[in-house]
Amino acid sequence: DQPGEALTRTEQGRLARANGDLPAARDLLGQALEITEVVRRRMTSEAWRASYLARVGDAYELYVDVLMQLDESEPRSGYAARAFDAAEMGRARSLLDLLSQARVDIREGVDTLLLKRERGLQNQLSKRAERLSHEAAEPQAPSLRREIDSLTVELQSVCARINEVSPRYAALTLPTPASLSAIQGEALDDETLLLEYALGSDRSYLWVLSKQSMSSFTLPPRAEIETAARSFYDRLTERNRSTVGETPAQRTRRVQQADEALQAAGAALSRM
Repeated sequence: DQPGEALTRTEQGRLARANGDLPAARDLLGQALEITEVVRRRMTSEAWRASYLARVGDAYELYVDVLMQLDESEPRSGYAARAFDAAEMGRARSLLDLLSQARVDIREGVDTLLLKRERGLQNQLSKRAERLSHEAAEPQAPSLRREIDSLTVELQSVCARINEVSPRYAALTLPTPASLSAIQGEALDDETLLLEYALGSDRSYLWVLSKQSMSSFTLPPRAEIETAARSFYDRLTERNRSTVGETPAQRTRRVQQADEALQAAGAALSRM
């Protein structure tokens, strides 16, 4: 039961973090994310995939938080860079799902026979995995597991062939998130900084990358940042809002009050 195992390891990691055992939390959450990716690739239904990822999505957030806490206790051990890479992986996963929901035709140019075979194998795997989840203790369970293993090997072979003939398909279905070193080497120049944020329920983080260095900072929780950002946004866009029955004089006064509060709201967000 791989979905159950991923969820269980995520919750074990959460408990380990709460108990202060950060190394155990790091290992458990890393295992949970590895399993999550295996399960996600086997799902043929977008609805199933979205539902599953919604249940396990906070594993990335937890993993980033654990790595950054380890970085505080063991500076220069590479944990901040690993946390940055984990945040990038979470974003790559989210981008892929958005592309799927938008019906982007990433299979354009791929041999239709290969695609048909891929979908057929995925369907067979899903059906056998579902049977196994209900019949794990039955006499036929070992046979089902062997079938699943065989189908998985065959599916991997078909996917490898698709990826070989369609680099575009491979790039979007099996994304390789940009690592810290790759971003520094390929995306930044001597006059550019990259600021990347990861908002969390307990703490948020900022990484500042230049071509030669990286610094990381701990920020307030997501709710606090979003409250300050919303306050600034509401005042900034007050003039765009219309109110039924409002007179021109009333509108002018309302916009003036928002403009007066805008500087303080912006300064608070900027300091944060």
